[in-house]
Amino acid sequence: MTDKHSKLAYATMRRTAAIEGGCRTLKHAATMLRKAAERMDSYADRLGEPAETNPSPILNWAINHLACNVLNNCRLDLMASDAADIVAAEAVILTA
Repeated sequence: MTDKHSKLAYATMRRTAAIEGGCRTLKHAATMLRKAAERMDSYADRLGEPAETNPSPILNWAINHLACNVLNNCRLDLMASDAADIVAAEAVILTA
């Protein structure tokens, strides 16, 4: 196998792996977003209860959950890394 063919094979493998990784990361993010939506619904239900005398903490819990947990658990860093790997591999494939 020539050097050109091995680079092309490696780039193709790298592209495939990045696409598979991106799919896994997106599915994980979708799961995290569904769970977050359920939690926001529970906060909204609790906030709307007539017996709730102090609603401020509930909104703060919702803000905290969204800011601290949801974005971190969606793993935007992995999505960006997979996107960069796909672009880099495609550049090699196009120039091969």
